[in-house]
Amino acid sequence: MKNRENTSDYEPEQPVGLALTLRIVTLLMVFIIVTHVVGTFGSDSYDWDLDHEMYFGQRLLNGDLIWTKEYHDKLPFLQFLFAVPAWFESIQVWRLMTLASSILAALSLPYLLPRLFDFPGMTKRNRHSLFVDMSLLAGHFH
Repeated sequence: MKNRENTSDYEPEQPVGLALTLRIVTLLMVFIIVTHVVGTFGSDSYDWDLDHEMYFGQRLLNGDLIWTKEYHDKLPFLQFLFAVPAWFESIQVWRLMTLASSILAALSLPYLLPRLFDFPGMTKRNRHSLFVDMSLLAGHFH
């Protein structure tokens, strides 16, 4: 370790052991997530249930609210969400909406979690680590 009094000669220590492993795992997870997102947008296949939701979004655009003419087991909020991709008649719009909401949620985690749980003395580095951990956990359950 170099003398910290002379700041011109000081070089930060390189991560070793667990810290290096965590960085490698984080980079691997980011690579997997980016690959998955690119593959999803490039694919023509999707969950068939989206057609059902798009249908009810189209019904809303035609002036029919859920449960007035047809029964649907979802709340009307979902019908309003799917009115946007139904307007454009594209599943890609729904994919962009979900990607944008996921990115917004992931970016807000480092700012919301300390406020929600009132972590005293949380440093920027700890906040970033918590952000990565929570994002990976949320992505796993998505």
